[in-house]
Amino acid sequence: MRKTILAIAVLLAACDTASVPLATTQADTEGKKFGAPPSGEATLYVVRGGDVGTLINVTVGARSLGPLGNFTWFRVDMAPGTLDVRCAGGEASKSTTVTLSAGEVRFVETRATTGLWNSRCEIGEVPAPAGRDLVLRGKRAVELR
Repeated sequence: MRKTILAIAVLLAACDTASVPLATTQADTEGKKFGAPPSGEATLYVVRGGDVGTLINVTVGARSLGPLGNFTWFRVDMAPGTLDVRCAGGEASKSTTVTLSAGEVRFVETRATTGLWNSRCEIGEVPAPAGRDLVLRGKRAVELR
């Protein structure tokens, strides 16, 4: 029984190897200040805590941000409006709609869940205190352009 538990623990630890390109320390620090968006724009943070360790791809409208791994996040400054924020895991994708006004800062959390054969993802808006906490605990990912 102990060997089985140890084997499961090792396998779970190995699943947490998904990594993404990280921003510079300066960009990470700047994003963690939660500064106001540029004039006439809004800011969206897409955050991810720790979970099953697979990568989750994120898009905002037609803009592909790239993948998030455990404890990583994106900050996106953009024109105000209603946005479709989407995550994609191995088996499925999900989306949520966020309406941003000029000067506003909002937070969306994505997380991996277990699917039948591969991972799936969930996504939804979270209150600012919870979103800020996840940003402070994580590292800024580089947006792939």
